[in-house]
Amino acid sequence: MMQKSKLSYTDINRMMTENFSLDKERIPLEGTGQEIIVNTFNSTAHQNLPGEDDHIKKNPAFLALLKYYLSKSAAANKEIFNSLKTPDKDIEENNSFQYPILKPTGTGKSRGVIILLHGLNERSWLKYLPWASKLADKTGKTVIMFPIAFHMNRSPEAWSNIRRMMPVTKERQALHPDLEASSFANAAISYRMQFAPQRFVLSGIQTFLDVVKLIETIRSGEQEEIREDASIDFFGYSIGATLTEVLMMANPMGLFNKSKAFLFCGGPALNLATPVHRAIIDNQAFTSLIQLFHNILDGKAEELASLESSSKNHVYKYLKSLLLFERMKDERDSRLMEIQDRFKVLTLKKDRVMVPEQLEKTFEGSGIEVETEDFAFNYSHENPFPVNVPEEVLVNTALETVMTRAADFFI
Repeated sequence: MMQKSKLSYTDINRMMTENFSLDKERIPLEGTGQEIIVNTFNSTAHQNLPGEDDHIKKNPAFLALLKYYLSKSAAANKEIFNSLKTPDKDIEENNSFQYPILKPTGTGKSRGVIILLHGLNERSWLKYLPWASKLADKTGKTVIMFPIAFHMNRSPEAWSNIRRMMPVTKERQALHPDLEASSFANAAISYRMQFAPQRFVLSGIQTFLDVVKLIETIRSGEQEEIREDASIDFFGYSIGATLTEVLMMANPMGLFNKSKAFLFCGGPALNLATPVHRAIIDNQAFTSLIQLFHNILDGKAEELASLESSSKNHVYKYLKSLLLFERMKDERDSRLMEIQDRFKVLTLKKDRVMVPEQLEKTFEGSGIEVETEDFAFNYSHENPFPVNVPEEVLVNTALETVMTRAADFFI
């Protein structure tokens, strides 16, 4: 019989901080009736995506700007631009990596799975492990925490190393007097988005294809801890909510015919989001992304044109429908309306990155209701459940509230 956890959010967070490591194959979680299993994934999706490096090499404006930046940015040249000149498909950390599975113990092979997809520019699972623990506790399902391409442990170590990124940040701030929300934490992704924004789209599609491959490993019996016929649901947070929408809308090979999707603090058309934040991306990066979105929908993104015909199950079509609110609205609303009963959207009143009103605007034509919650303590989009704060009891209650809503929806 499955043991129910009696530990608080603070206790679980402390346990995870002390014990979690992707270098361990199996991690028992004392007092929870759960364990973490670390699996290895080998991505092959990059082999079927456009070669973004060819576009970079042929783009005179990019090359001229790159030359200028290289002359002014020794640290960025070493830590960032060298990898920009390397095709994404050759960055090994992104193609072979570990991912954690949190599973109730003593229940045999899992009959149900929840895939948890995280936010933009995340480098650690510690924030999400208590979420996964609560979801598993309340549903009896296994939670797979799957990393988005070039996030978590799928990115070069330097990108999250403060000692190596601080010089990069200082150079970036000196070169851009009007730079906003710049920090060592977002320097790497901001450079990538500013100079090669198409990689945002390509990494999203790679992750889409990786998740499809992950489901195929379940259906073929390759996952020792999970039944071949296990139910598959999604918990998508922030940009992970957008990816969840695309997966559900495209529904490759009918894999998600019965899946449910719980979107937490995410899901609006991307031009309605406000991700300019020291923990996410700076304003120069966001400006480049928005320009790319317009180019895509105006048919001017030549580097991505091949996705129109090669992208299976309309993944690129549905991704495009979520870029700009005013474009492809009918297609977006129509498809979401077809699957509205398998979505639940919960946002937070004080979220300034994925603002509740913008989520409501995005979903108003789809029949999907957006529910808004508020907490009696200081929280933010990037840190909805803070630790080590005086309001520990209130934070624990808030986490219980959100995960109970998700669990009731999944069960």
